Amino acid sequence: MKRIILTIIALLICSLAYPKQYQGSFFGMKSDGTTDNTTSFQKAMDWISTEHPGDTITLYVGRYLIGSVKLRSNVTLYLKEGAILVAKSSPYEYDSLNGITALLLADGVNNFHIFGQGVIEGAGEKTVTEINKLVGKGFLPKTDNIIPSLLLLNNCKDISIKDIIMQYPSDKAVIAIACKSIHIDNVTVRNDEVAVFRNFSGEDDASVTF
Repeated sequence: MKRIILTIIALLICSLAYPKQYQGSFFGMKSDGTTDNTTSFQKAMDWISTEHPGDTITLYVGRYLIGSVKLRSNVTLYLKEGAILVAKSSPYEYDSLNGITALLLADGVNNFHIFGQGVIEGAGEKTVTEINKLVGKGFLPKTDNIIPSLLLLNNCKDISIKDIIMQYPSDKAVIAIACKSIHIDNVTVRNDEVAVFRNFSGEDDASVTF
């Protein structure tokens, strides 16, 4: 009996010691390519960061449609092969930070990681065309950074992005401002028309390999 109790205790300790993975469906996310997952994805980010820091959001095969989402500290995003985060095309679905528009925004975030063989997909020229139309009609202001990038990092630390595919960004794939310890490794960017990475501070510690 003592041996059984000790075994159970050991298993409980092990389960607490290692990060857990939570599927996107746990937060109500759907991979049908048409459901708006913005609120569900944001809920996942907030919940992991505050309630289970260090744990992982795992997305399986499918297309997860989202607008802008704010990334949080102490969260890992695992995009399995076949999982695609799909940006909505409407300009009104994007938020901005320091005047720069992006799909995924991180402000003062520490210890955030994205890895896997999945994809982060922008709406490419479709969003650019729509923005230009709205600016021409006076419905949107004409600013330098209104075209959305895929990922914006502002004043962040200990960020890693590994092995994923970033495709069809309307502007940059990644923008980093005043960050430290950014590691981008083996990331594939499918868009030859724009710069893939822009670092606004020469003092940043950024290791970038595409």
